Amino acid sequence: KERYRERYEEFYNRFCGWEDGQASKKVVESVFR
Repeated sequence: KERYRERYEEFYNRFCGWEDGQASKKVVESVFR
């Protein structure tokens, strides 16, 4: 686990930082707008 900690943190900061728990809601709203 410790071996990949830095890579995991980089991945999380790059791809998960935008997630606010509302992804599905945003998709549905944009499709049915």
